[in-house]
Amino acid sequence: MSLTVLGRLHTQPDSRLSQWRLLIKAALLSTTLSACALFSPAPEPQSVAAQQLRQQQMQEIDAWRVKGKVAFIRDGERSSANIFWQHAPQDVTLNLTTFMGVNVLNLASTSNGYQLQVDGKTYTGTELQPLLSGVAGVELPVDDLTYWIKGSKAKSQDALFFNAETGLPARIQALRGNRMWQIDYQDFSRVEAHYMPAKLTLKHGQLTIKLAISDWQLQH
Repeated sequence: MSLTVLGRLHTQPDSRLSQWRLLIKAALLSTTLSACALFSPAPEPQSVAAQQLRQQQMQEIDAWRVKGKVAFIRDGERSSANIFWQHAPQDVTLNLTTFMGVNVLNLASTSNGYQLQVDGKTYTGTELQPLLSGVAGVELPVDDLTYWIKGSKAKSQDALFFNAETGLPARIQALRGNRMWQIDYQDFSRVEAHYMPAKLTLKHGQLTIKLAISDWQLQH
């Protein structure tokens, strides 16, 4: 895959991730991620101007909903779930369920912050990232993922690479603290006037997270 670059990159796994892994394994069937086939017209090659325009448009899209599958892979162990994620400036909902429909994790925004239900218990917090990392041991930069899931940089110093043939995003590299995250985009689907990521992989150290999105909806 040939890559071109836009922007510059400024240059301990958490043990609590094991809690998340055990939680998922306890509630989920240990199955491999099987992404739904997405049939969209092949995207036309984009010019540099079109790439810049797309980035501006993605920054402006702040209300959307996705459905699909997510897989967490670490130390050779793999756990999978169905994912439903709805995002808007004042309304966030995130649900993970087993393939048998059993709820594993429910997250919803409230007037005072967020409410998280995990393993039959309810937790609240004013900030999303500390809540997820403190309760479930998930050190995923969730706020950044709301941009990465669209194929957009979350911060100006992130490095965004494009596929030289299609001009669509191919990779993002982002340094968060002392953690380097790499996001690779394998497929896109046509959503209204945009091509939105349909398959993407996030990597940090020994942790790999795969997302296969079968349904993208932009909220107006």
